[in-house]
Amino acid sequence: MLIWTLIVGIGLLLLVGIGWLLHRFAIRLEDAGYIYYREKSSGGGGSVFGELDKLVRPSIRHTIEAQDTRIEQIEIDGE
Repeated sequence: MLIWTLIVGIGLLLLVGIGWLLHRFAIRLEDAGYIYYREKSSGGGGSVFGELDKLVRPSIRHTIEAQDTRIEQIEIDGE
């Protein structure tokens, strides 16, 4: 019975260690900008049901308007 307890204990320690390593790896990927792991994205979950909303209520369209943000440079002749 002692050997099985030891095997189960070692197995649990391995699972916890692998979980911790995966957690650290996910944090590094989040810091590099590849995934959202702990921090919430600003987009939210509304886009998940966007296509379903189009099917149910086709008269409602959600659009995003891009604004022109060009900055004009004025040359000064040195006066």
